[in-house]
Amino acid sequence: MATTGDFLRIWKINEEAGGGGTAKEKAKEKEEEQENNNANNNANNNNNNRKNLKKGGRDTNTEKPSTSGQEKQQQNGSNNINTSNNGQQREHQQDGKIELRALLANNKNSEFCAPLTSFDWNETNVNRVGTSSIDTTCTVWDIERECVDTQLIAHDKEVHDIAWGGPDVFASASADGSVRVFDLRDKDHSTIIYENPEIGVPLLRLGWNKQDPRYMATFGMDSKTVAIIDIRFPTLPVAELKRHASSVNTLAWAPHSSCHICSAGDDAQALIWDLSAINQLSEGGLDPVLAYEAGSEINQLQWSATQPDWIAIAFSQSLQILRV
Repeated sequence: MATTGDFLRIWKINEEAGGGGTAKEKAKEKEEEQENNNANNNANNNNNNRKNLKKGGRDTNTEKPSTSGQEKQQQNGSNNINTSNNGQQREHQQDGKIELRALLANNKNSEFCAPLTSFDWNETNVNRVGTSSIDTTCTVWDIERECVDTQLIAHDKEVHDIAWGGPDVFASASADGSVRVFDLRDKDHSTIIYENPEIGVPLLRLGWNKQDPRYMATFGMDSKTVAIIDIRFPTLPVAELKRHASSVNTLAWAPHSSCHICSAGDDAQALIWDLSAINQLSEGGLDPVLAYEAGSEINQLQWSATQPDWIAIAFSQSLQILRV
């Protein structure tokens, strides 16, 4: 997985660490292991005591301090403590399932980099991650080689989001109010797919329909409307979703359906839309098929790719999982 900031951080999830099973089963295993360790320690102590009693009635107090039973028990106890600490360290290492694999910076001449605004993992070529930045660039990273594959000056102003539409094609949304599409097979050209009709208003987020790559979705800053774009007919949206009562903050296409999308915003609502009847819209526009109201403004959402019945939303200090 990846996180952004001034750098792109790639994290490795060690699935084998800590073993399998439920949390209850793991707790039971740890308890049994601790009981076995205690039993072994007691057995070692008893053996040491029997050895001291077999010394032919000699007064152990007259022995050298290094050979007294008490000293030996203390030494054994010390060894037991060290063994226990080592076990705890190994246990801690096993429980640490996430480790930083790479810290990637696109400016090798300085320790400071322009902040990254978003990233998207290429689902076809899993070694590719695309990032967008406030320095007007989009960067494609090769994770295997831990280096920049391609860096393009994508817009005239800050780039706020990036989304892959194929193994070699990605799109970006910018503060200049445009959505542009880039093809890595022809890096000298880009295509403007959409421009915000509100002049000077930045576009904040972009979603590319993975089931039907003809369609994208985007919205502008402080906008209550989500624009649905057909890349075959650029510049004008084919539909506008207008049922939010306040600014939209995030959106996600359904991973299993080409005609469903979820949006959420400052009105604390997560709305699911069915675009199958996009060509038969009435004058009143499209209504959502499902709606959920959270406790406060929703800042982020994700539609699970592996469990398509579940959507995660983040608001205030809460994370909620919704079943749809």
